[in-house]
Amino acid sequence: MNLATTRRSKNLSNISVLGLGTMGHGIAQIFAMAGYHVRGFDEVAAARDSTSARIKANLDLMTSTGLFDGDSEAALNRITVC
Repeated sequence: MNLATTRRSKNLSNISVLGLGTMGHGIAQIFAMAGYHVRGFDEVAAARDSTSARIKANLDLMTSTGLFDGDSEAALNRITVC
């Protein structure tokens, strides 16, 4: 399944995610995989600092198991941690 080729809304191009903890980083990841530019916000420094590594690990696992065949690096680059 390639989320990058799924139908995107023409009305949305930027997504904000408030909270990058247990669920937030995954929500940011899914939108980025679908081609959206994502800004993730979290008041906890540890959550902000580990977001990219956690998403990269998820993308690597999804790619290695065939669940994602898109460009992992491009998806990761669409996420800005604030």
